[in-house]
Amino acid sequence: MEAGRKLDTLIAKYIMGWRGCQKAKMSDWWYGYPPNGDDQTMIPYYSTDIASAWDVMLEFGDIIILRDGSEWGCSIQEGDDEYFVKTHTPMLSICLAALDAIKHKEE
Repeated sequence: MEAGRKLDTLIAKYIMGWRGCQKAKMSDWWYGYPPNGDDQTMIPYYSTDIASAWDVMLEFGDIIILRDGSEWGCSIQEGDDEYFVKTHTPMLSICLAALDAIKHKEE
């Protein structure tokens, strides 16, 4: 999966606890309800903005971010399980590793 608004929406819904996530009909504006909010707002750019990706990291316990040349890796440790993803940006690696960890946690 590539970085972009669809990935941001998956992160918002499954990792960050947003509700009612959807795309505006006439634009590329994705919005929803934050976990502690009653007003709709734009979903953060988790997969392309490092500050927003940092919020995703804070949802997990043990995380390692590493750089190998032009690639970035993210390792999330959940109990005895490790979820590792390596991509071209730290933000994308964080988001994909987080989704992988959540997917396995729900199984």
